[in-house]
Amino acid sequence: MSTQTRATFAVRLSVLLTMLFIPAPARAATTVSGERIDPSAYGPGIVEGWDAVLLRDLNRPADAGNGSRGRNGAQGVWVVPSRGATYHPHSGAHYITNKWGDTSMGIGFGRLVDVEGVHVAGQAGRGAWTTGLRAIGYREGTEVAVTEWFEDIDDTPSFFAIDLEAVDRIVFESRPVLNGGGWYALDDLAFTPLPRRGQAAPAPVVLDFEDTNYRQVLTGSNYAGLTWETGTGPFTDGDAVHAPMAPPGAEADEERETQGFPAMPMGAATTPELLSTFEGIRRGDEGQWSYPPDTCGAVGPNHFLSVVNRVIAAFDRETGDEIIAATLGAFLPGSSGDPRVLYDQHSGRWIVLITDFSSRIFLAVSSTDDPTGDWFKTNFTVSQGSDAGRWPDYPTLGVDEFGVYTSAYMVGGGNTMSIFAIDKEPLIDDPPSLGTVTAFRGLPWEGAIQPVHTYGSAEGEYFISRGGANLKVRLLTGPLTEPELSGPSFVEIPSHASPPDAPALGSNTPLDTVGPRLMNAVYRDGSIWTAHTIGYNGRAACRWYRVDVAEMALAQGGTVLDSSLHYFFPSITVNAQGDAVMGFTGSNEDQYAATYYTGRRYNDAPQMMADPVLYREGEGAQNNIDGYGRNRWGDYSLCSLDPVDETTMWTIQEYGHANNVWGTQVASLTVPDGPAADHCGSNIEVYEGVTEFSNVDATTDGPDEPDDCTFDGYSHIESDIWYRFNPLQIAEITVSLCGSDFDTKLAVYAGCPTGSGQVIACNDDFCGEQSEVTFISPQEWNLQIRIGGKYGAQGDGIMTITVTPLEDPCPADFDDNGVVDTADLLVLLGAWGTSGPEGDVDDDGDVDTDDLLALLGAWGDCPDE
Repeated sequence: MSTQTRATFAVRLSVLLTMLFIPAPARAATTVSGERIDPSAYGPGIVEGWDAVLLRDLNRPADAGNGSRGRNGAQGVWVVPSRGATYHPHSGAHYITNKWGDTSMGIGFGRLVDVEGVHVAGQAGRGAWTTGLRAIGYREGTEVAVTEWFEDIDDTPSFFAIDLEAVDRIVFESRPVLNGGGWYALDDLAFTPLPRRGQAAPAPVVLDFEDTNYRQVLTGSNYAGLTWETGTGPFTDGDAVHAPMAPPGAEADEERETQGFPAMPMGAATTPELLSTFEGIRRGDEGQWSYPPDTCGAVGPNHFLSVVNRVIAAFDRETGDEIIAATLGAFLPGSSGDPRVLYDQHSGRWIVLITDFSSRIFLAVSSTDDPTGDWFKTNFTVSQGSDAGRWPDYPTLGVDEFGVYTSAYMVGGGNTMSIFAIDKEPLIDDPPSLGTVTAFRGLPWEGAIQPVHTYGSAEGEYFISRGGANLKVRLLTGPLTEPELSGPSFVEIPSHASPPDAPALGSNTPLDTVGPRLMNAVYRDGSIWTAHTIGYNGRAACRWYRVDVAEMALAQGGTVLDSSLHYFFPSITVNAQGDAVMGFTGSNEDQYAATYYTGRRYNDAPQMMADPVLYREGEGAQNNIDGYGRNRWGDYSLCSLDPVDETTMWTIQEYGHANNVWGTQVASLTVPDGPAADHCGSNIEVYEGVTEFSNVDATTDGPDEPDDCTFDGYSHIESDIWYRFNPLQIAEITVSLCGSDFDTKLAVYAGCPTGSGQVIACNDDFCGEQSEVTFISPQEWNLQIRIGGKYGAQGDGIMTITVTPLEDPCPADFDDNGVVDTADLLVLLGAWGTSGPEGDVDDDGDVDTDDLLALLGAWGDCPDE
């Protein structure tokens, strides 16, 4: 090796080792032991087969088995909406609405009053807003006056001058717009009691409802001394499962609008191949008409098992034939909704988890890998300790070698969430039982805390959630009889907005996307993969992340979006090779809700996903409206990994089967083979990525730069893309900026979105309409392109990134994971100076500098093989 080559190597090796051994962000020092749930709070545990389930199903009353918190034939009530269903108050934070859109709602005053008026707005989405509201006045049971129709009903509260004199009762009548209902919001109801004989004139009254609570039902309460009546209007029946709960004020952060969205690219990744697809459960199966389904299902060795609101069904995974099905109420009596299922590859068992929306979590564990056989079933009370008086909503589900894990928002005060860790060994013993259950209570509201589905072994069980500009990662360690929970560690993520509701063909009001909470999470080979729905340029889009738990940093991620379609409810999984698949729903004003998938091969360009593929078209409009006027579509979906080969990936997604009938569609997918998995030889191909930008404003100060790349008098317009390169993908990179119509400077910043870095190349000169810079890639650093324009300037342009590989690295996959990466360098460094074959690339009997040079073959001579 020449002196110049060795000098160049020394510099680059120094940079590489610096990056390899930068200390990871310290885990939070907080470690808690949790609270063991007293076995007296356990329900009975039984083992039973499907004969008992089907018998219960056969003998259940016609209206049983639902456990619904939906209407179930009840009339509307006056209610203060929940935080998540609060849309347009006139003053303060609270108002009242006519639940279920009941079109005839009365208020009794108990004496004669003059009713001056009330502020009116639409409730929920535009398609649910009534188009007209009028008030009918009564005196001693006789109708005495009626107003004209008030039609100024939209997202801005307007004053409805009622002007009814000397009435003791009024009835608000709304025009039906959807399923026989017409929703509205009332705030600041103004009236003046008339004086009784011999009394002074009472003061005018304005009810602003600020002394109420979210979800407070006024009907039957005598609130403010008035009689709040039950509705009497006719409308279509329904069975809605409530949307995920949120504490007061919690969604204010989630609904923020942020700027500077990173446009993580797609389209340059490997498209998964569809192997098979079949129809799953749909609305009406087993006589169940609840909505939404909360789509969930997983694959096992011979079956696909699906649980939705409120049906469980097992399918032959090869043919798609339904083998057995029942209502959830018959399968787990006492349970209600938000069902979850997974196949535990560690034990070869199925796990089903459901809440009763009251106080308990219900759990079922199969006796074998056959879901049509016997199951152990039990439950335990979670509403105790500091959670006493609260009830569990949106429970999640994860598993590792030793435990089963769930988390839930404990509704009813405190704005807190709780994690429950269940010792798995007793559940799969013979006979089975419910062993130690440990609660970790009082965790802050984070939408959903997702325990990961752990593949392989890990340091412990990871939990991941989202809060603001961070992912939060917790770790549970120790024996499941005495576990400890540490964290959270914070992983910074690119900014995003809360997703808007998604329009769909024939839907009077958009489909509810439930916000940016994480949908599911899996762990494999040192990484957590997770996904959620975000807002991007006014549309719903699917964001995915891969978190490196050793560095506790975002390794990569991306946003799957479209110029017209909304994508929502994503779930993700990864196989043994590192390929990933993500499934989700897509819709817009011209398309019924349909099922989609995308994915990537493990060695595709970082941040990339393939263009989405539609695999089941929607065939009907969806208008399944809940009590607050929201068009409920679901709470989540699921992707799962085939335990037979740990390569094939499955997904179950929701689509519009027929008018107001949701359906679910199952698909199995594989990611086609590409170049050999060692990243060596000629596997690295030329990569070119193009980013277009338009109407960018140079109006904000950027960070300081080194003197040789000054941006004095300029503002930075940062590119929407971070590019991340394999540590051994030594390449020449050219960044070209064309078509800009403002004075341009160009800089390339190397580092990571969450940490420090440096400018590695820049071009201070403006050359007509093009500025270009070329440099050698800084190993595994991220690259960000910064464009500088003078203050107040605007411009359009096209930025092109071209990556051309230099020399190929030598094969040195010491840990046999199919990739030559930093882990192999660590293996080599760990064997430094010892004798033996591991790391002895040049076969001279020692692991020494020459072997390191051989491993980093782009800078040294590859040894003869």
